[in-house]
Amino acid sequence: MVDNKKRNILLIIPALGFGGAERAFYYMSRELGRHFNVVECVFNREEEVVFSSGNELISLDVPGGGNLFSKLYYFLLRCWKVRKIKQRYRIDATVSHLEGADYVNVLSGGKGRVYLCIQGSKSHDKHISGFVGWIRKKILIPRLYNLADRVVCVSQQITEELKHDFGIDATKLEVIYNACDLEMIAASIQEEIRPEYKSILANHKVIVTTGRLHEQKCQEPLLDIMVELKNQINCKLFILGDGPKRDGLLARAKELKLRFHHPWGNSPITAEYDVYFLGFQKNPFKYISHGTLFVLPSSWEGFSLALVEAMACGLPVVSTDCPTGPREAIAPGTANNQNLSQAEKAEFGFLMPLLNKTGEEQGASVREWAALLQALLADEQTRGEYKQKSLRRAQEFSPGKIYGQWLEVLNLEVPPERI
Repeated sequence: MVDNKKRNILLIIPALGFGGAERAFYYMSRELGRHFNVVECVFNREEEVVFSSGNELISLDVPGGGNLFSKLYYFLLRCWKVRKIKQRYRIDATVSHLEGADYVNVLSGGKGRVYLCIQGSKSHDKHISGFVGWIRKKILIPRLYNLADRVVCVSQQITEELKHDFGIDATKLEVIYNACDLEMIAASIQEEIRPEYKSILANHKVIVTTGRLHEQKCQEPLLDIMVELKNQINCKLFILGDGPKRDGLLARAKELKLRFHHPWGNSPITAEYDVYFLGFQKNPFKYISHGTLFVLPSSWEGFSLALVEAMACGLPVVSTDCPTGPREAIAPGTANNQNLSQAEKAEFGFLMPLLNKTGEEQGASVREWAALLQALLADEQTRGEYKQKSLRRAQEFSPGKIYGQWLEVLNLEVPPERI
């Protein structure tokens, strides 16, 4: 039921699947729903709604894909439908997540304020390429983002990109990190896991990573690292997630002669395997919390909610020093170094070389990763120290702190006619 004493907020995202941006959208909808009348909007319901906030959800029922003309038609239809929603619900502010939703937010107009929440790097995203990528980088982002009232970025480095690479007005830029739902994670880790996995996690040192199986997340080199590790120390690798790189990862594990288990077959879960693919898990925290180390091998990020959530689970964390986000979480106040060649012991975790290289340079990065992970797996005291540091750092991203910043940025008082 709409409370006439509250302002009306519209949140837009292309779809509500299982990615980090979608999870951040869910957290925002739920938290802002405590203060405003929140309406959610997606382009279509082709993907499963994994996280439900309980707020009203509207689907535009506009498909994607097709040729250039159909894409243009669908885009204009989305703008028209969102404009109607803004009018019908008397929307005071609209916050969009992800680039396609940003364009629709800006061009749908309306009397309310326009806020863009930028969840990922634009300069380093390898999928913004070719002629269409040139249009996005040189025309759409510079012109349309400057039409918004505020552009809120989930890392400081993204604001620098938008200012220097895209010419976005610095006075419109704001940094607000994604929130980490500490209470939800604390409850989620209490959920029981399958006895077979529980036994493996209890009796072995387990490296855990979670994320979409995608080029951006760069999980494949972890398999090469496991080849280096398995001859040096008894450990396992748990990979949580699903995506377009699934078949390639399974093929690479087979090529490397790693013993692996996956949920897309019929083999029993036993302790004989080196690598365990667990697929998408709606509650990854119950597995992460029982691990020994968390690793993030990404080639680029926005903020990496998964990294901070692993810290909230009490795991020491190891991450590439990729653009953007991980350094700001692990080593706040220090300069990003994408050319890192050696492990960097930071305040709240370990920063590592990127794993998207070739030839001998890639081999050196794999060996550096393997050496650090081997040392950490053997050093219980250091792991204990970084467990406490992880827990302490995660508190800085609590919903109360993060959404307090959002309330200041939105700055929406109740209009007199609604009191």
